[in-house]
This record gives sequence, structure tokens and C-alpha cells, in this order.
Amino acid sequence: MKNITNHQGGFGCLPTAMETTPGTDLARIEYYRNYLAQLDGGKVRSIDFNAAWDIITGAIGRLGGQKIKQDCDHLRIRTLDQTNKEIIEDIKCSNDEIKNLKESLNSLKIYHELLLEGDHRELKRSYEELQEDHTEMTDEIKRLKTSYDDTVPCNIRARFKETLKAWKENDDKMFIKTRAAKLVFKCIKEHNCVTITASSGVGKTAILRHVALQMAEEEFNVLLVTEPCDIVRFYNPREKILFVIDDFCGNFSVKQRDIKRWEPVMEDIKKLLGNKRTRIIAACHLHVYKDKQFESLSVFKSCECNLLSENICLLKLKNNQ
Repeated sequence: MKNITNHQGGFGCLPTAMETTPGTDLARIEYYRNYLAQLDGGKVRSIDFNAAWDIITGAIGRLGGQKIKQDCDHLRIRTLDQTNKEIIEDIKCSNDEIKNLKESLNSLKIYHELLLEGDHRELKRSYEELQEDHTEMTDEIKRLKTSYDDTVPCNIRARFKETLKAWKENDDKMFIKTRAAKLVFKCIKEHNCVTITASSGVGKTAILRHVALQMAEEEFNVLLVTEPCDIVRFYNPREKILFVIDDFCGNFSVKQRDIKRWEPVMEDIKKLLGNKRTRIIAACHLHVYKDKQFESLSVFKSCECNLLSENICLLKLKNNQ
């Protein structure tokens, strides 16, 4: 068992460059964590950032191996989007990693003392506890990696889940399957973009939500779109995604500003829909859909389910008399 000891200055001081033991590397990480946490306004000069980065990643590489060092080097040059920023803020607010490293160091000191005393039973028990701590830390690293790879920020992801849960527990319990609902579900499984059209009060939104919940059961990641750029922003080529858009381009009349908001991203959306794992379902008022201005949004013209059409409209009950 390797004995990990503090360097001469203790954990409150930065070790010299010549000191590269596990104990001094842990001291480096703690030193810069405290230094960065106490920065005024969270700002740091580029020269200080580069120096701190090199020292910290060097220590991480020695402690965790070349693979982790390579991940750090990749992270340094990675372009930060909104998702990355939120993850970094989350990591800055958490001291779990430093706490676990300290606890592991203290545990190793106890193991060494127990080994010298010959108390093998206590050593075995402590070793098992360390194994449990290691398992928990591994699970936490996996959770952080999953969060890092997710294109949807965690707060928005939580809101989506709450909304879908409300749809399932409230709206969908009263939903009655119709010819239209069955057709829309069939179409979205066969086409990459489906637009549900009808006038007000016919049931566009109810069918939209019901089909979205059915696609969730088909293991699609259901994402609710409120802004045109959300489709490009939340797109993930590794996942089965269904983007859901309600009241597309206005409730009662075509709004020119809404059309203009969608036009700049239409080419990007066409490219994304080239991935068969990506689908879009939208609900649109019929008179909006038929407006000439809507022609520029050609993606949404590829497959229309008109709830007023003869083959799927609601049927009148026959009089028994």
C-alpha cells in the first residue's frame, strides 16, 4: 500500500514544480480550487488561467492517467455553447470531487497505520468502504459525462419532463383514439416531418400531444420547440429525437415576423432531417398553412394531416330512429 503524505508546506500552499507525488498533486488541485473560488467576479487573466490550467491538468494526468489528461486537453479547446456553460457553472458550485479526494487521502493514511499495526480485519473493512466510495464516484463521473453530452440544458430538460408528465396524467387519460390520431401516428413513423392542420377547436393540440407521448414510448427523445433555433441547438445525431411545435406561425393569422424567424434556419433543419432518427411534428391552423407566405417553409409542406379531410374527420353519430 503506497503511503500518500502531504508536502512540506501542507495543503494550503502550492507545491514546487519538482514535487510530483500524489500528495503534492492533490495539494495543487485544492490550492487552485480555492484560488479560483475566491476570484473577484469570477474573472481571471489569460496568463494566470493558462498557468493554472497547465499545472492542474498535469496533476490530473499523473493521478488519473493519460486518458483523463487527453480529455482535459480536448476540453481546453472545446467551443463553449450554452449547454457547456451551464455544466461548468454546475461543476463550479460543487465541491464533491475535492471532498472525495480528501476523504480518499485520509482513508489511505488510516490503511497504512492499520497495516503497520497488523489489524488485517479492520483493514479489510476499510478497504471495502473505499471500494464502495470508488463505485459511487464512478457513478457520479458517468452522470456528469451523460450531462455533458446532453445537448439540452438540465433545467430545460427538467421542464420538458414535467410537461410530458402533465400531458400523460391529465390530458391523455381522457383522450379517445380517432382515425385522425391513428393516421398522424402512422405518418410520423414513416416521414421525418408531419404537419397537423385544422381550424380552431377540432383537436390539433390533443392529437399532437397524444402522438408525442406515443413516440416517447417508442424511445424517442421528445423535445418541445418554442424558438426556431431550438431545433438546431438541441439536435443530437446520436439520439432518436421528436421535435414538437404547437400553434406553428400564429394562432389566428400568419405573422410575417414568425415566418422570418423560421426562414434563416430552414436549410439547417433540412440537413438535420436527413438523419432518419430525427423527426418534427407540428400543429398549424389551416388558414395559416394555406397562406402564400407559408410556402417558404417547404419542410412543413412535405406531409400534411388535415383533420377536416374526408378520410379522417370526425364522424357524426347515426340516429337510431
